[in-house]
Amino acid sequence: MDETEPRFRTVAILWHHAPMTQSNACLIVASVLCASSAWSDQTISFRQGENGYAGTLDTWVNQDSPNSSYGNDGTRWVDDDVPNSVFSDYRGQALLRFDGIIADTAIPTGSTIVSATLEIHVVEDIDTPFWNPYVDMYPVIRAWDEGSTWNSLDGGLSQPQDLAPRWASFNGDNEPEDNSIRLIGVTGLVQAWADGQPNWGVAFLPEIINGNDDGIEIATSEWGTVGQRPKLTVTFIPPIPPPPPVEGDFNGDGVVNGIDLALILGAWGANAPEYDLNNDGTVGGYELAYVLGLWT
Repeated sequence: MDETEPRFRTVAILWHHAPMTQSNACLIVASVLCASSAWSDQTISFRQGENGYAGTLDTWVNQDSPNSSYGNDGTRWVDDDVPNSVFSDYRGQALLRFDGIIADTAIPTGSTIVSATLEIHVVEDIDTPFWNPYVDMYPVIRAWDEGSTWNSLDGGLSQPQDLAPRWASFNGDNEPEDNSIRLIGVTGLVQAWADGQPNWGVAFLPEIINGNDDGIEIATSEWGTVGQRPKLTVTFIPPIPPPPPVEGDFNGDGVVNGIDLALILGAWGANAPEYDLNNDGTVGGYELAYVLGLWT
């Protein structure tokens, strides 16, 4: 479908026995238009410090300092040798998560994700003239927080114990040099979260190249320039809400028919609030007439 074309949804209207007039015809049309608008594409973005959002968690774990945590740092490192020594290969791995994004006030559970893009800024890139290593991004499948360390994660992150299969890769070198932005498509990942899978965010791991000691430094949610903090932008269609319950449909199957009539007759003359439509304390003629009038 052309994204510029209008989208239409089927809307069910419960018709009560009333003559069509200009006023109620307009009311019906307005209701349809409002419902259609509610189910059209919506776009929302999440960045720490923008529009009141404060749910970003990010940190990095350092094999060279395995009990240190970096949750309050302004940057996080992704490096295949943090100390840059020819005598060691101590890894640096970064983690990022946007909490609270699947919610009634944000992206409702069950939404259809049309597109989702993660934006990060590489404030220190890889400038080695000998290699051009990439950075790999993985969905995380284990719990962590900003106090996590290399040791608390049982020796850093590994796949498949802690990470789902690799989701994306990007160049560690800024090309051109002033282009620090990396845009990563995460539509399917956000769809999985909207469908109910746990959201433990993503991890960034270095490509391991023998002889390379360089890595990248990524701006975090604590970075001083708000516009360079991690950002998640999502376009989605909210789930179509279930139709309102039909009065007289006592068994909840969506129609008023013989089953509901049988329930009325079974409670005839009793004080049964679940079947007493006019709240007069007795199931009787009013309920019988109502059910027969809506029979389908």
